[in-house]
Amino acid sequence: MCAQFGLRFTAVMPRGVSSERIKMIRAFGAEVILTPAEEGVGGAMALADEIAGRGEAFASKQFENPDNPAAHRYQTAAEIIAQVPSRSVDAVVSGVGTGGTLVGLYQGFCDFGCNTRPVLARPVCSDGLYELECSSFSKKIPGVVESASAIFRDAHLPGLRQVDVKDSVALACCRQLIRRGFPVGPSSGLNFAAALEAARDLPPDSTIVTVFPDRMERYFSTPLFSDSVEELECDPAQTCC
Repeated sequence: MCAQFGLRFTAVMPRGVSSERIKMIRAFGAEVILTPAEEGVGGAMALADEIAGRGEAFASKQFENPDNPAAHRYQTAAEIIAQVPSRSVDAVVSGVGTGGTLVGLYQGFCDFGCNTRPVLARPVCSDGLYELECSSFSKKIPGVVESASAIFRDAHLPGLRQVDVKDSVALACCRQLIRRGFPVGPSSGLNFAAALEAARDLPPDSTIVTVFPDRMERYFSTPLFSDSVEELECDPAQTCC
């Protein structure tokens, strides 16, 4: 959008993000500033706020901006409801980055009179915790962060259920989705796997909504496209079907 309107754009991200992500941003003419990997997404947010505080830029503050969940509450939820024959959603499933999607969709479905249960998808790292590639749980599932979102932290989500998904399972589901024609990224595999698990506790005719928030071309150099099936520790066909 900044490129289309002729505005300067600066992306502040921790070191360790995929090279594709950096190249795509720079291709639009934007500046990329990388912060120390050990500071994680919090360090990147702090520097972005510092730059904005000096009057050098406008910070959108997507982790706390109320317009974030509002867009999903008043726009995305309405678009989804219009495509659901029963006009009823029994559960909404998503991992949390900014928290805007899960919070906004839940609120939007409630506005339409749905008795919707919110479900938090959380990746479980099989080889230790990481604060890398904008992730608090697994470097293999970027964008899912811990305690960064004021939107999620302050939201009232009664009956919230948390579904833990091994990062290897999330990647297996992501690969399976790609093979079926959905060019998605790791967090989409996480959401899909969590939605399948959430479905086990609901009646067979339930309507469950999840989202595919990212695309695969940002991750060609990451474990998602590793040739080692053993690394995934599971059979994608058995996991996702």
